[in-house]
Amino acid sequence: MNVLFLDVETTGLDPENHRLLQVAMRFDVMAPQKDNSASTYFDMQISQGIGDALIDLGALKVNKQSLKSVTDMTTKKTEYETVVKITDFILDLYKTYGEFVVCGHNVQFDISFLAELLGRYRITGLKNIFGYRVLDTAAIATFLKLCGILQVEKASLEDIAKSLGIETNGMHDAKFDVDLTAKVLYAMMDKV
Repeated sequence: MNVLFLDVETTGLDPENHRLLQVAMRFDVMAPQKDNSASTYFDMQISQGIGDALIDLGALKVNKQSLKSVTDMTTKKTEYETVVKITDFILDLYKTYGEFVVCGHNVQFDISFLAELLGRYRITGLKNIFGYRVLDTAAIATFLKLCGILQVEKASLEDIAKSLGIETNGMHDAKFDVDLTAKVLYAMMDKV
């Protein structure tokens, strides 16, 4: 099964009012690829102009960003550039490999922000590519906890990773988090 790991960093929690700061994807062919050697990556940071997006200071704190870094146009891409790159990346994967499953931690959050971004540019049909079946590491961990297989207090990505002995230093960078999600998924698969 081919897996597209997805993670986003945002200016807040509401996809209709907040915006993306970073999108990262990791595509593993015939998962599990535990060593990343066969992984294809997408990672893009997006600039938000002041007044273009609702920015929650709590989100900036979590993402370890400043207002200056969020609005920096010199090193980050515009939303339009991001839309083009994301769309082409996903379509190329689909054309090359066919169907794949999307995996993330609380992945519907990430998908909702991506769908909202594409929708602002009148691009629809993300579910036609992603499908309706997704792997959510939070739900999987909760299930394994209920089965007595995983010893974790909460189903946060950090708590799950720590319970599996996986390093979490670097969280809230989307590229780090897609790799962390992949490691967590594969470690949970090893437990069953």
